[in-house]
Order: sequence, then structure tokens, then C-alpha cells
Amino acid sequence: MFSRAKNPGARKRLALTGFATAAVLTRFARLKPLRSTVMSKGGRPRKDTLRLRAIRVSVRFSPAEHRQLRLLAAVHQVPLYTYLRSTALSLPLPPPVPTINEATYRELCRIGSNVNQIAHLAHIGQGYPGALSTFRTLSDLLLSIKAALRPPRPR
Repeated sequence: MFSRAKNPGARKRLALTGFATAAVLTRFARLKPLRSTVMSKGGRPRKDTLRLRAIRVSVRFSPAEHRQLRLLAAVHQVPLYTYLRSTALSLPLPPPVPTINEATYRELCRIGSNVNQIAHLAHIGQGYPGALSTFRTLSDLLLSIKAALRPPRPR
């Protein structure tokens, strides 16, 4: 007949309407009571209501304005919506990440190749006498490349 999980208020409605039979009411009496503890939902926790972005604002731009805004967002290397929100609220935009030139890219490839060769020799049990000095040299090169690519820290 009625399942308590599917229709928890059925017994009460049946009793109120007067259509409930004794068999239906005894069946409800034999069912286990529902859990009284409230189980939490799984998944991602809800955001704080102050940080929740629930309001949408629609703005219309001409094609030329839209191109200009997309270009400015691309210069700062952020999505258009981030650029618009940051500029509208006068928030600071992240500094653009410098592009890697070809010489630096080739240098990184050379360092990566050397590291792979040294790792391969170490895995097969064949070390060579200059491995430690080579690692030190590669480490120094990587640190200098990181310093060249890292934007200066704001003080």
C-alpha cells in the first residue's frame, strides 16, 4: 500500500479523511520509525553568504567596445569577466606574466634533456663522476631562469 519513505504524511491524511482501514493503520504501526538525526548533504560546502556571487548584471557593449575590453583582458591575461569585475570595483589586476623568449625556451629544453639523461643513468645503476657537479650547475641555471621569469614583488 503506502510506504512511509515515499509518503510520510499518508497515515495522518488517511486518518483525517476517515478512509483508512484497520489493516492500513496497523501496517503503518509496524514500520520502523524514521531517523530522527539529520544527515548532512554530501558534496562541496556552501559558500559564505557574503562571498556568494548570486546577482547577475547584464551589460551591453558595441562590437568595438567589446573588442577593446577583450584586448585589455588579454593584456592582463585574465578572463573578460575577471577584468570587468576588477575594474568596476577598483581592485588591483594581477601583473601580466612575462612571455618566455625562444632562447630561454631552448635553455629549458636543454636542461630538461640533461636531467632526463642523468635520471636514466641513475635508474639503471650507472652513475658517472661528474653527476653531482652537473646537478649543481643545472640547479643554478634553473634558479637564474626562475628569477628572470618571476615578476618583481610589490613592496
